[in-house]
Amino acid sequence: MPKSLILLSFFSFLISPAHASEIATQSGQITATVPSAPTTDKNLPPTPPILIRPTNDSATANPHPELVWTPSTDPDGNTIFYDLYLNGIATYLGISNTGNSAGSNYTSTIVDNEIRLIPTDDLSDGEYTWLVRAYDPTGDYNNSTTWNFTIDTTPPEFIITNIDIHHNLYLNSNDPTSVPTNTNFKVSGPKDIYFTIETEPNTTIQLSFYNSDGNFVAQTSDTTSFTNTTLYPYLHLEPGIYSVQAIAIDHVLLTSTLPTFKLIVTQPTLTIPIPGLPPTTILIPPTLIDLPATLTHLPATVSKISTRSSFAIIIFILLALAIYLLLILLKKKRHNLILLNPRGTPLKHATIYHSIPNKIFQTHSLTPSDHGKLYIPHLAHYSTLTIRTKTNLTILSISRYHSPLTLIIS
Repeated sequence: MPKSLILLSFFSFLISPAHASEIATQSGQITATVPSAPTTDKNLPPTPPILIRPTNDSATANPHPELVWTPSTDPDGNTIFYDLYLNGIATYLGISNTGNSAGSNYTSTIVDNEIRLIPTDDLSDGEYTWLVRAYDPTGDYNNSTTWNFTIDTTPPEFIITNIDIHHNLYLNSNDPTSVPTNTNFKVSGPKDIYFTIETEPNTTIQLSFYNSDGNFVAQTSDTTSFTNTTLYPYLHLEPGIYSVQAIAIDHVLLTSTLPTFKLIVTQPTLTIPIPGLPPTTILIPPTLIDLPATLTHLPATVSKISTRSSFAIIIFILLALAIYLLLILLKKKRHNLILLNPRGTPLKHATIYHSIPNKIFQTHSLTPSDHGKLYIPHLAHYSTLTIRTKTNLTILSISRYHSPLTLIIS
């Protein structure tokens, strides 16, 4: 090989590739060219978008929730686009960074330096994760943080299962026929009246009470947690007739209601005739008494029964002798208790519990064949009588006894 060619080749190795290529072309002795060195990619991705709303762990009843974030910036001045991911899937693509845009399933606008996207198709109820990816034409990108939200478009269902002594009810907000027209619930009062209500998590039940004139009286409410969906709201009510309105409000402010029903709070009364005086009505204190299957003693209220003696002593003695003679003629178990209703006719059905201090109680039943008359053994001073009819429970103690004892039970 000629020495000039070797020196030329060595020189071309030392100089820059561009010069080597040029020299090779000029010499016409070298046909191959030396490739240029690759250029380093110095492009930077856009800044991460910042999510605004719906806020993390929030809930909405809107199936087209507005998804909002702040625009990104690109250090290289490149055009920026966005893709929005729902539950890890790129759902809304090619969202513009500079103005309004639209896709097959969304529209977006820029307002107050916020990009606001609204889905055009309904999102189904459920929980969602969402994030926004900002990217430039080179494919470099940055993601926002990931947030969660819930869509709930179904009003809350609730069921009233108990109202005081009324059990195993099924007053369902999703079934208006479960509350028949003119439904009434009667309870004894005044007292705290408890309700049992089944509903969904994070739901508030509100009970409003109105009097017979339609005026608001009182209100009570309670809210379920995520673990306990049974509520026991209660309210102290005086005797009267109340219209009850029940409403449920869930975490996205959807509501459901029951048809209004009546709650009648009654107070039992006892009418006792006192000789020489007009009949006296005594209100029984409002204490609910549950009689056990086997009674060992009975609580009682004391109602004083007295008579006025205006007869002469002689007449009183003659009357006592006459009664004594009659007792000899009558059967041993003559009647010593008469039970009448306010119209003066004998009671047909009743159960009477009789107790006296330091003795076992006795139970007696009144039937239509008794014509309101019973014989109560050992009925005497300080005896306690508990009289139960179909509608009332009457409790009294005798402070002064005379036979027969006549009681008017309303």
